[in-house]
Amino acid sequence: MREIRLSAYFHHPAIVEFVGISWLTLKDMSIVTEFMVNGDVYSVLRHQRQLPSHDQWLRWYPLVAPDESDHKDQNGGSSITLGFHSRVAASPSKLSMALQIAQALVYLHSMRVVHRDIKSQNVVLNTLFTAKLCDFGISRRISLLMTANKGTIAYMAPEVTMLHYQYNIYMLGF
Repeated sequence: MREIRLSAYFHHPAIVEFVGISWLTLKDMSIVTEFMVNGDVYSVLRHQRQLPSHDQWLRWYPLVAPDESDHKDQNGGSSITLGFHSRVAASPSKLSMALQIAQALVYLHSMRVVHRDIKSQNVVLNTLFTAKLCDFGISRRISLLMTANKGTIAYMAPEVTMLHYQYNIYMLGF
């Protein structure tokens, strides 16, 4: 029930949009969210590792395309300089996904909520490969003292004994 309340409470472009709930009984409830056609980041990265390196489309940095002004030098010749005036093509990148999730965490922290389970399986991608945070099952609103240790151990900071915002930042290293 806490996950449903929290999911309905959040409204941010980098958090999966809550649509409603579906249930047969109180124990058989499902959360209905926007459809994230490209699945989770974990599955995308796992699939990409199986491809030859020249076919791997998801890189750390977005592809950079030069501006028209970058194509010609003063003598009318062709020179490409990828500097300050370059524009970034609309291509997904690991960096842009990490930044989108960082923005979601800033929003959550402003709402005094700690996610507590940041991992690549809890980051999903829409048709434009925009990353969105999901799964608020063990998320908590911050109070002065909270000490429950829950989450995926492999992604937790070793010193996690209290609930604090910094732990979400540590776990962002998916």
